[in-house]
Amino acid sequence: EIMDEWVKKYGKVFGYFIGWRPTLMVADLDLIKQILVKDSHIWINRPKLAMKAVPVTDCLVGLRGQRWKDVRSLLMSTFSASKMRLVTGLMNEKIDELIQIISDISSKGLPVEAWKTYQAMTLDTITHTALAMKTNCQREQENDEFFMSVKAFLKNAVNPAVRLALYFPVIASIMCFISDKLAYSGRMSSIIMRNLREVMALRRKDLSVKNIDLLQAMLEVSEVSEISKATPERTEMDGYRLVEGRQMKLLTDMEIIANAWVFLLGGFETTANSITYTSYLLAMHQEVQEKLYQEVMSIIQDHSSHIGYDDIAKMTYLDQVFSESLRVITPVVLFISREAGQDTKLGDIFIPKDMKVFIPLWTLHHDPEQWPNPDVFDPER
Repeated sequence: EIMDEWVKKYGKVFGYFIGWRPTLMVADLDLIKQILVKDSHIWINRPKLAMKAVPVTDCLVGLRGQRWKDVRSLLMSTFSASKMRLVTGLMNEKIDELIQIISDISSKGLPVEAWKTYQAMTLDTITHTALAMKTNCQREQENDEFFMSVKAFLKNAVNPAVRLALYFPVIASIMCFISDKLAYSGRMSSIIMRNLREVMALRRKDLSVKNIDLLQAMLEVSEVSEISKATPERTEMDGYRLVEGRQMKLLTDMEIIANAWVFLLGGFETTANSITYTSYLLAMHQEVQEKLYQEVMSIIQDHSSHIGYDDIAKMTYLDQVFSESLRVITPVVLFISREAGQDTKLGDIFIPKDMKVFIPLWTLHHDPEQWPNPDVFDPER
């Protein structure tokens, strides 16, 4: 709400301070395209972290410059269409369990707590398909240590130590120690990382087992490549890009843990929130729900009730529904931020090196100039 108010008052480009650092808010579409597309090589880095805490410093959110480029390139292959097809069966197992749980609850005439139920399903799915961790979040919500650890971390992530480091950078190293060792979120992060290390150790102990998940894909590119000459070639078997004849270090153990950690935490609550919001919007718009149901049934009618990767690719209305849901109720509001890698110009504005820029997603998604009746849920826009 405050961003909407400021955009109306000051226009689509204005500055303000976060602690001691000047920050530019950009809601102009042409300038956003310049930042994220045309001049993306200048705006590679996200703003420096308030606290250089492990494991965030070693994931895509915290890495900077050339190392960010290298790690991003390595991780791209883990999300190929072929790999997504392989994990569809694992996802269907967790969806079947979700449907059974909802059926059991509703058969007793009891209400289903949608958000909590989707949280458990989402975490079970991520741990199963991405990290091969055997969690039982859906059936044991109150007793599964991992489920409780992740929820506790997200609830307490922005603790007073983090806020003090943001506003007073001179004491950031002290606050980092306090957050890691004493804050509840730091202790929960340690539990999550310990679980990831245990899974990695088991994988390396028995190399004969071929697992199909994100963690395995990262483990396969966790050695140092021997590069003798430049070539642009890249294959899934290589697991790396040969860059200008230099030796490119592949994923370290900490980078594997850090990126698995951020996929887990970044995909958990945002996904659960999006599914919850979409369920609500479908319940409130029965005509949309019916049209979506008919599309799904028309595509899966010739085979089993399990939906595959290629089936989903055919569901154009499903894509419209989720896209509109994400627009109307945006689960992540201020995550898109960048830092200038050099002195540059943004339109007619001079931007010094290290200047922070934020892009206000909620404001963009509810801009009546772009979306007539922006608060109305309309998948057919």
